[in-house]
Amino acid sequence: MALKEKGFDPGYGGASSNQMTDAIRKFQTSNNLPATGQLDDRTLSALNLRLQIQREGTGPTSYNELNRSQGRTDSQTRTSDTYTQDRTTTSRDRSTTQDRSTDYDRNKSNKDRSSVDARDSKKDKYRDTGKVDKDAKDRVAKAVEVLEDLTNTPDKKIPTEILERAEAIAVIPHVIKGAFGVGGRYGKGLVSQRMDDGRSWSAPTFLHIGGGSFGAQLGVSATDLVLVFTDRDALKLLEKGTDLKLGADASIAAGPVGRSAEGGVNANLESAIYAYSRTKGLFAGVALDGSALHVDDDMNKKVYGERVSAQQILDGHVAANAAVRPFINALNRLMPKKRISQR
Repeated sequence: MALKEKGFDPGYGGASSNQMTDAIRKFQTSNNLPATGQLDDRTLSALNLRLQIQREGTGPTSYNELNRSQGRTDSQTRTSDTYTQDRTTTSRDRSTTQDRSTDYDRNKSNKDRSSVDARDSKKDKYRDTGKVDKDAKDRVAKAVEVLEDLTNTPDKKIPTEILERAEAIAVIPHVIKGAFGVGGRYGKGLVSQRMDDGRSWSAPTFLHIGGGSFGAQLGVSATDLVLVFTDRDALKLLEKGTDLKLGADASIAAGPVGRSAEGGVNANLESAIYAYSRTKGLFAGVALDGSALHVDDDMNKKVYGERVSAQQILDGHVAANAAVRPFINALNRLMPKKRISQR
């Protein structure tokens, strides 16, 4: 059938007929093959017969019988069988290679999945760290509440005259005052510095306040503190990571409050820092001599990163993130534009 399809009629005499032999010989001659008249490997390959025989399920045995009917020798038969076996082995090797390739892809997929899992684990760790920083978010939220009261209590608020001269604002919510006969204070807050444009504010650095006067004070009370820095030099110790002792390293005074104080505020502002306490939404000046401010490096690292200093934060070189953005937004919205200092 293969010969007939290619135009070489083998007749109907069977595989060993002269007409079949002549047809094979003519096919071989037309394909530049040795004209032996036998179905050798090259002829079968040209006819694509081997694949058809295997596909039809006749197998090597039937193929050998066909060779013998054409007068092929046992040596030729063995060569053909070897070729067929080699082809089978090659196919098996190819299947093995594909299996190995599949195993490689599977292993690579597993490694990639492990890598993704590792990244997800790091993200989970970061999210866990965010939970630890809940203290920072609480500080910011409470400080924003204090800033909001600056404009909501007209009769008992920090005078605009002082806020216009502010070089920095520190808010320390819920400061604990001493107990059991020993005075003192402790609290956690944050401070932000006004930028050179007179309107915007730096990202805040976190800080602590501690120390204070000693005396016969019974009970424990809590209050919110606001410190208005009118002298930028008062921040230098904090920027360097050194404690700022109020009253010693920088002058501090109880700040005036309310509308009645607006006209009486000294235009030259003799104190470097004005201190205010807030109780039930009302502000009052407070004396803080003997207290000290120091930078909360641990919280700064959690919020901004390991390599950030207080000076970099207050100088405006550190971008505000979501944790501290509400505090800056409140300052930008509520603080008046800076007035040129006459000091």
